[in-house]
Amino acid sequence: MRDAVRVLWVSDSPLTGSGFARVTREITTRLAKMPGLQIACVGWNHDGWPYERARFPLIVFPSRDCSDTTSFERAFRDFKPQVVITLGEIWMVDWLQRHPLRPQFKWIGYFPVDGRPFYPPWEPLLKDVDELVTMSEFGRQVFQSGLPSRKIHMIYHGVDTETFHPLADRDRLKSHERFRGKFVVGCVARNQPRKNIPALVKAVAQLCGKINNLHLYLHMNPCDVGYDIVTLLHRYRLEGRADVSGPEFNMHQPLEDEQLNRLYNIFDVMALPSVAEGFGLPILESFAAGVPVVATDYSACSELVRGRGELVRILTTVCAGTNLIEHAVLDVADLAARIEKLYHNPKLANQYAQEGLEFARELTWDGLMPKWLALIATTAGVDVRR
Repeated sequence: MRDAVRVLWVSDSPLTGSGFARVTREITTRLAKMPGLQIACVGWNHDGWPYERARFPLIVFPSRDCSDTTSFERAFRDFKPQVVITLGEIWMVDWLQRHPLRPQFKWIGYFPVDGRPFYPPWEPLLKDVDELVTMSEFGRQVFQSGLPSRKIHMIYHGVDTETFHPLADRDRLKSHERFRGKFVVGCVARNQPRKNIPALVKAVAQLCGKINNLHLYLHMNPCDVGYDIVTLLHRYRLEGRADVSGPEFNMHQPLEDEQLNRLYNIFDVMALPSVAEGFGLPILESFAAGVPVVATDYSACSELVRGRGELVRILTTVCAGTNLIEHAVLDVADLAARIEKLYHNPKLANQYAQEGLEFARELTWDGLMPKWLALIATTAGVDVRR
């Protein structure tokens, strides 16, 4: 009987609350149950404190952050992986290409691509990766344009439809005086510049002059790495018309999934005005909760939302960051119009909710596992699917 293939996943710790952490948690806990595999994780931002092995049935090696090569070396020495899977931006793992341990493992790189065009300095690193995987067709096309001879895989993120689902008691959930009788526009995102929260605040402020029962709920840390949310809401005179989560909810102390699902179920619309998205997990989670989505017509958002939600027109794109990626400039007036359209047309909102729910049910984490098993089998040269 052959030994199990040892796979080391490197990304945000599954014990934290980031998007990368959720993807890491959902995929690795499922792979850990496969008899042909042994799974461990180098968890960025994990300090080594004990965790529930019943919930996370794998070793999570502590790591300070994505640049902590010493932690990777320690994990590699202890676990001796044949395959390393990285989930993160290219800049987060560029050191791995040059690392002395690189010849000793096969590398699967799972990369978000949130804008175009292809940045030529990426080419040496991406050519060194044994198997390239993107999380959107948009990302696959960007990579393919710069690496026309490479095979590039695409595996979407998924959603747990037992955790995120429509609740029958939505009216009771909205009985709080802040939400009673209100049309709630929600946004679940990290408070960072790329999420473009001021555009949503401005759009809602414009609508408040026409819609008396509009209410905005921002589920994010109000004082993270993006915007001063409290001052922003005050600037647009949204006191009493908007709420933001407290600073106690952050990457290291997120809402429990059951609470997050209840929050989605309070929303009448979920709006994501990002200038760029590698995927956009809240879109899929909203769909699973039966909530219609309004999102920017750019990057991965377009393929997720088109035909099952409202896409906001972009006016142009601007060059952003050292990798010269183009990010979207969103039409705030059109964002407001898309929200208003769903407010006045509940039949269309219900149609989008149903279509989004059906799409989410096609993208469960369990349903995506065969793709990951096939990819690991190809990379390791061992059939781990039996």
